[in-house]
Amino acid sequence: MYTPETSRSSTLTRLARMLRSKPVMRQMIQTSGIRELILGSLSLTRDLSACGTGELRTICYHHVRQHEMRDLGRQLDYLKNYGEFIDVDAAVHLMKNDRFEGRYFLVTFDDGYRDTVQNALPVLVEKAVPAVMFVISGYLTGELHELRADVNGKFLDRQGCLRWTEAGMAIGSHTHTHRRLAELSEDEVLRELVHSRSVLSDLLGTFVTHFACPWGSPGDDFHAHRDPMLAAQAGFSSFFTTVRGPARAAGDVFNMPRDVIEPTWSNWQLKYFFGR
Repeated sequence: MYTPETSRSSTLTRLARMLRSKPVMRQMIQTSGIRELILGSLSLTRDLSACGTGELRTICYHHVRQHEMRDLGRQLDYLKNYGEFIDVDAAVHLMKNDRFEGRYFLVTFDDGYRDTVQNALPVLVEKAVPAVMFVISGYLTGELHELRADVNGKFLDRQGCLRWTEAGMAIGSHTHTHRRLAELSEDEVLRELVHSRSVLSDLLGTFVTHFACPWGSPGDDFHAHRDPMLAAQAGFSSFFTTVRGPARAAGDVFNMPRDVIEPTWSNWQLKYFFGR
């Protein structure tokens, strides 16, 4: 039967297909106003309260600038209405149980920028939301600062990372040099992983057991048949990607999806990406 609701749903479905299939359209929606309008409309067909038998949604941030702190808090408050925030160890343990009920959220930050501690950490503490930060260990040792003059002041030092962990947050590895794993040999990948884990563990006095792949797209950025196994061999208990979607079972632990988002995104956009 034709109704305005079915007509709206079919129109939005056709729009979503068009956006996925046309690069020009995908580029166009990077404009924040257009993106907000389109995803806001598409979100009308999504239900954030529905999650099936159980799912973990992992959120990936990079920068949180000072003027974005309030937006970050807004996003966390909004998502708390639809699931429970848990830490990275609990998330991996949950996945290994294979079957679980409800929705859980895990917050992650990539690269180890100073604004993660300066701006994101106070919001996380205020909201009682745990998080893990995946750090490029070469910036902590100073090795990469010597190679790139443009990074001075952007990345955390050891004291900044300790401030993060002392607040109850976790540290993970994002490699030592942030190289694209797909371009490295098996031996080179293993050296990157082992060295980064060793450096971070020694500098911070904690066991570093979680890994997030730089850029994180299978095929382009890492070899799905090789690199997660090398991470396990290096002593990591997880391998995070940037493939969007939920994790639901033990098989996801070394292929953990993450949704990369910005703290300024509206609740409508969150509903679109995390709803069903």
